[in-house]
Amino acid sequence: MRLARLFLGRNELRRPCDRIEGALVAALCAAFLIAAVVAACLAGHIYHAERAATAGLRETVTPAIYQAQAGSTVPVWLNGSGRLEPPPPSLSSIFANALITGLIVAGAAAALLLCCYQLGRRALDRHRLASWGQAWAATGPQWTRRQ
Repeated sequence: MRLARLFLGRNELRRPCDRIEGALVAALCAAFLIAAVVAACLAGHIYHAERAATAGLRETVTPAIYQAQAGSTVPVWLNGSGRLEPPPPSLSSIFANALITGLIVAGAAAALLLCCYQLGRRALDRHRLASWGQAWAATGPQWTRRQ
């Protein structure tokens, strides 16, 4: 209620551009919340996709051929059709990859929205300054002796 009164309440000192700035801040906050949800969904999707990719791999032991002692064995990873695959990433690296991706998306969205706020604020400040200059040009001569 207090927040609604702050932005929507009648105040003779509040200018229309102040209401526009309030609406701009509210819209950018909503856009950031949407971007944060999208970043979280993307991170979850990446995590589940990488976990699913490693689910079909199985580890087996085979005789070492290249630069190994005679009779030694090495672990290899095979896919469902028996073809060699590189070793899957660990669970912690999958989680870190998804987390970093989500943070990068959220950070990029925040930076973009801050730039939008700065551009909007600059335009509104320019409008405020022009209005103030016009008002002072009309009122200033009444208060000062300069013409």
